[in-house]
Parts: sequence; C-alpha cells; structure tokens
Amino acid sequence: MKSNGKILLGVISILSGIIFLCLAISFSYDGPIVVFTGSYSLMALVTGISIIVKVAKQKKKEELAQEEKRRKEAAEQEEKRRQEERNKPIKFYNDCEKRNIRSVNTEAEKQGLMLIAKKYGITGFEEALSVFRQGKDHAEKEELKKRRDTEKAEQREAAKKLQLLRSKDYETIIEQKRIAMLRGVKKYTDYIDKQLDAAKRRYDDAEKEIEERSRRSANLAAFSSLATSVYSYEKPVQEENWAIHGGIANAIAGPAAGLATAMDVQRRNAEAKEEAARDRQRRAKELNSVQSAISSAQRKASAGASDVYKDRESAQKSMNDLNKELDIILDKLIDEKDTEKKFEMLTFNNFTCSLTDAGNIEVTCTAKLNENVHIATTEGWLDGSVKLTVLDSNNTPVACGYYAGKYLLLILHPSKQEKDLPSVTFGCRIGNYTQISALCATFTGKTVTSTEGLYVQVEPVHMWIIEK
Repeated sequence: MKSNGKILLGVISILSGIIFLCLAISFSYDGPIVVFTGSYSLMALVTGISIIVKVAKQKKKEELAQEEKRRKEAAEQEEKRRQEERNKPIKFYNDCEKRNIRSVNTEAEKQGLMLIAKKYGITGFEEALSVFRQGKDHAEKEELKKRRDTEKAEQREAAKKLQLLRSKDYETIIEQKRIAMLRGVKKYTDYIDKQLDAAKRRYDDAEKEIEERSRRSANLAAFSSLATSVYSYEKPVQEENWAIHGGIANAIAGPAAGLATAMDVQRRNAEAKEEAARDRQRRAKELNSVQSAISSAQRKASAGASDVYKDRESAQKSMNDLNKELDIILDKLIDEKDTEKKFEMLTFNNFTCSLTDAGNIEVTCTAKLNENVHIATTEGWLDGSVKLTVLDSNNTPVACGYYAGKYLLLILHPSKQEKDLPSVTFGCRIGNYTQISALCATFTGKTVTSTEGLYVQVEPVHMWIIEK
C-alpha cells in the first residue's frame, strides 16, 4: 500500500475514534454503550496515530535514502569529471602521437597541436602546450615503468633458469663426490647393489603384472562359466492335460463345452511352447553377446603378456649376472695402502677449463700411467679417485670437484677391458691414458667470468690396486 493510502487510512481511523468518543460522551448515562464506544474510540485513535507515525518515519527514511543516493551520484559524477580531467593530458598526447606530433618545434607541429586542442575545448597555445607536456611526461613514465617491469620479469626468469642449471650441476657434483669417497671394494659393491635394486624392481613389477593378468584371466573364466550356466538354464514348460480338462467340462456342460475346453487347453499348451522357444533364442543371443564381450576382455588381458614374461626373464638374468659379478669382485685381491705412493704412478696433463651456464667450471685432463701395475705376483688395475682444485692467477682457490672412474661391469667380459679401460680405472700398463672430466663447484662468494689464468691442482682421495 502506498504512503498516501496509509495516511488516509490513519486519518479515517483517527476520525472514527473521535466520532465514537463523542458518542461515548453523549451516552454517558448508559454504561454498556459508554464502555463499547469508549474502547473502540481509543483503539481507533491509537491505530490511526500509529499508522501516521509509521508512515512519517518511512517517508523520512526514504527521503534520507534518496538524499544519500543523490549524494553518491554527485560524488561519482565529480570523480568521473576529475578522472576525465586527469586523463585529458593522456588522451590529448595520444591523439598527438597518432599524428606523429611528439614535439612542438615546427610551425606544422604547432598548427597540428592547436587543431587537436580544439577537440578538447582548448583555445590558448600555452594551455595546449602545457597539456601536451603533461601527457608526454606521463607516457614516458609509463614506458619506463613497462620497461622496468619487463626487465624484472626477464631477471626473474633468468634467475629461475640459473637456479635450475645450478641444481642440475650440484646433483652431478654431489654424486661425483659421493662416489669419490668410496674406497676399494665399496666402490664396486655400491654400483652393483644399485643395479641389483633396479633389476629387483623390474622383476617385482613384472611379477605383479603377471599375477594381475592371471587374476583377471581367472575372473573372466569364472564369469564366462557362470554366464553359460545362467543363460543355458531352461525352465520346463508346464503343459496342461487337455483330455482331463475336456472330460471335466463334458461331464458338467456337455460335449460341446468339453470339446471347446480341450481345444483351448491345446492352444495354451502350444503358446507356452512357442514362448519357451522364443525365450531360448533370446537367452542364446544374450549369451553370445556376453561371451563375445568376455572374449574381447580376455584378448585385451593377454595382449603384451609375452613382453611381460620377457621383462621378468631379462630382470632375472640381470640379477644372476650381477650376483656373479659381485662374487668375482669379492674374490679379488685389493691393496688399499700407500695412497700417495700409488698416486705418484700417474702424470696429469692437458688441462682445460670451461664455464658452465650455471657459473661452475668443467675441468678435463688426461692421466698417464708411468709404470706397470702389480698386486702380489699378478697384474692389477690402478683405481681410485682424485680431487681437482681450480685456482686463479693469484693462487686463490675458486672451485673444486672430484673424479672417480665409473664401474662398468667389465670383469665378466675380460676381452672388452682394454677397449673400455679409460672409463673404468687408471689402467694397468705403462703408457695407459685415462680421459678425466670433472664438474667443479664454484665456491660461495666467488664469481668466475673467464677461464683465463686458471690452473688446476690434482691430489689423491683414495687410490688402490685391484687384481686383474
């Protein structure tokens, strides 16, 4: 209900109250009438006054809301005007820049400036020039900010790439040092144990796959058998005896009824047989569909089975070979004494240093064996690890790394040892060369930008002779 209607209702209620109050005074001699009219007049007055007060409050609230709305709209309009005023130099300069007016030095540029200024309601040259300069200053600041943001983004990206490269470098450096710290037989058993673990995982994975395939195959076979049993079951057709039913009907209602009953029973029996035949055909079709789906699932389950068995056999062969290798290694004689003396059997030459993308140093060199290697009364291999320290022209260490020849399971294949010798040990005969490559970590606080003037010192970590 609108406020005017509510006010009218309140006024009517108040007038009613006044009228009934007058009636109450007029009939003051009659008690019941006075009570009734007085009560009604009081109620009407209170209701009318309440309605008018409530309407007045609502109207006041609406007026305040309208005032608040007008105030917000005025503030928004003012802010919009100020924003347009702030953007005016930017738009003005953009318009000028679109027309290749980036300075106001020539007459043509001044004319162009004033023509554009008219669009913005600017008539004076000085005002137009001032607005132009404000816009240009803003554009230059924005361009500078954009350039700095781009540079910061590029620096962040470069820092991420550098961190990734350093992480990869340090993974290699840490692993080199770990291997270099292994001594004697531990170097070989460490490698063999890792290969055994990897082969065992391959074997276990293949075994689990075979077991899972076997379980799926068994489940499919069981489901196939169950489906055959379910769909092959045929409920016997219950035929009614037409002679008995016809005889009963004949005895009760005569020959015609008996004949009709017998024919009806024969008809129902024929329909039951036909329904049973249709049900057999339906179940046979469904069974065929189910068996086809099961066959497809079995083919999928068996696909690649031979590869899994080959993987298991390959893993088993690897474990057998590794265990043989381990037995051979454990049976070898190893001399771990006199590391310094054994180190003197080597001469290091042909050093090169190169910087990695991560700021570390890759060192390469050759190690030449100066004498034949023996252990007790038999030939042996000189093996071990060395530490390489990179120093600058001021003899200050700037980086260091480690080298230890990789163990390549060659003892099982003696004929290949000579060819692959540089990758395994430092050799066994005088004149043998080993190509060394070590990634050296730059020390904290040291930054190397050039390899000029760098040189390398080599010192032993562990050296030993293992029986050939």
